[in-house]
This record gives sequence, structure tokens and C-alpha cells, in this order.
Amino acid sequence: MLNYTIYNLIICKVRNPGSIFIQPIFLENMNRVLIIDDEVPICKMLIYALSRKGIDADMATNGFDGLRKFSQEHFDIVITDMLMPGLDGNGIAREIRNSNKPNTPIIGISGTSWLLEETEFDVVFEKPMSIHTLVDAVNNLITTSQSVVARKTKPSEPQFTSTCHRHV
Repeated sequence: MLNYTIYNLIICKVRNPGSIFIQPIFLENMNRVLIIDDEVPICKMLIYALSRKGIDADMATNGFDGLRKFSQEHFDIVITDMLMPGLDGNGIAREIRNSNKPNTPIIGISGTSWLLEETEFDVVFEKPMSIHTLVDAVNNLITTSQSVVARKTKPSEPQFTSTCHRHV
């Protein structure tokens, strides 16, 4: 059984508690996800689920804070809610696509998925959603974006989950 312990900003993989073997996993080598949602419990649940898969996640509780973090730090993927006070998910997606990091994959989550401007998102989930399916989508996007050298500036067509419906 492996346990993970944070030690001076280094996550260490410990094979057996009490053993001498410690393998450091440096945070700068971890994949990072930014979660932007005004519902703190959803952010915390996603951070927990992603951390169990070895993915570092940070959160912002509004669109403006999310864009500030996005511009100041490196994130491999952004997960954003649609309806939030101030800047909504569509605005966040447009800003990211017009930024100096336009190829960052974006996952949209919303109870009002018909309001998502689908061309700006790589994947769209409708709430309620399966946390396992969302984590799988994050892993797939990380794998895809790491294996593709050059990506289009804008994704051509978003992937829809079985719980997400396209409204025309």
C-alpha cells in the first residue's frame, strides 16, 4: 500500500509507513488543473478526486480570480462552471482562447449546458455528473495534450458525455 505525505512542498510516496524508502514526487512535475466554480463544495470535491489520481488542482470561486490565476501560473487543464457572478464560463473560455495559452484544454460543467458556447470547450458535462467520468476526461485530455505537439487554436467540436445534451 502506498501513502502520500506532504513534506516541505514535496509529495513523497511511502511504500510502507515506518520504512526508510521515500520516493519524492516534485510538484513541478505534476499535472495541474484549475477549477473555477462559485460553489466551494464542488471545487473541494473535484480537488479531492483529482488529488487521488496524482493531479494537483487549485480553485477559484469566481471567473475574475480564475483568469488571474490562469495568467500567473501554469495549468494543464481548466474546469469551469457556466453560471457564476461576474464573469461566466463562456467569458472565461473566450479569454483563455484569446490568451497567450490558447491551447489549454477547457472542460465546461453546468446545470445549464445549453448556455455553453460549445466551440470554446473541449469537453462539456451537465450537472449532476459522474466524478469518475470527469476525472477520466481530465486524464484523457492530459494524455492527448501531452502527446500532440501542435493543437488547433480552437477545438473543432467538443466531446459530450452521456449525461450531457446538446441543445440547438
